[in-house]
Amino acid sequence: MRSVNLTEYDKILLVELVLKYQSVVENKRTDAVSTGGKEEGWHQLTEEFNSASTAGIRRKCQQLKNVC
Repeated sequence: MRSVNLTEYDKILLVELVLKYQSVVENKRTDAVSTGGKEEGWHQLTEEFNSASTAGIRRKCQQLKNVC
C-alpha cells in the first residue's frame, strides 16, 4: 500500500536533515566502514524525521532515501 505524500513541512524537514547529515549520507566511498556509516546516518536521519514530522506517519529509511 502506498503512503501519503509528504507535506510541505515534511519536505523542508527532510532537506534540513539531509543537509545536517550530508557528509555521511552523500559519502561516495564504498568500503565497508563508509557503507556502515551511511546506513547508520540514514537510520539516525529517519529517527529524527519521524520524531519531528507532523503528519503522524512513520516513514521507513528506504522511503526517505527514495524521496531524495
